[in-house]
Amino acid sequence: MNRTDVLIGLIVVLVAVGLAAGQLIPKKESNNTYISVQIDGKETQRIPMTPENYGKDFVFHAHGGTNVLRLSEEGGTMTESDCPDGICLRMAPIKTPGEMIVCLPHRIIAEVKSDDTPKMDVLLK
Repeated sequence: MNRTDVLIGLIVVLVAVGLAAGQLIPKKESNNTYISVQIDGKETQRIPMTPENYGKDFVFHAHGGTNVLRLSEEGGTMTESDCPDGICLRMAPIKTPGEMIVCLPHRIIAEVKSDDTPKMDVLLK
């Protein structure tokens, strides 16, 4: 190994450590987070993620089925659904912007959004 190989290896390691550190930094929680419920790609309801809504159930009817979304301190979870596969019932609670629960048979998407989130991805700028 010559000096150039060691320098390139060191640069690669420093870049990798920098990228890993960027992922480990806790993200600032927004006060304006909400769950956007979309049926057939159209937003039908915005549910603010505030303590006033914790413990409440929100019922959605679409394509001959019913889904129930419950908010808690841990986030939003789909607690009831009469879809045949029930995958949406086994999804983890959603709390941070970008996370979502999808029920494909009923075409319902519950996605956490924030007013602070930029509309365009950082990589696209």
